[in-house]
Amino acid sequence: MEGARISLFVGIFSNRLCDDEFPATLLAELGQLGIALRLDYYGNESVTQLVEDVTQQSRP
Repeated sequence: MEGARISLFVGIFSNRLCDDEFPATLLAELGQLGIALRLDYYGNESVTQLVEDVTQQSRP
């Protein structure tokens, strides 16, 4: 498909310091396939806001 793009989205929710490691082989394979890696980190304040937003949206 011309003009299409693919990305792997990873969302990390944490209320404290955290880390993760992606092996070089995985990153190389993603690169060879033309797949971008997108990381979103949601800290304590973001998680609290997300829960509040979802709670408000679920109310009638």
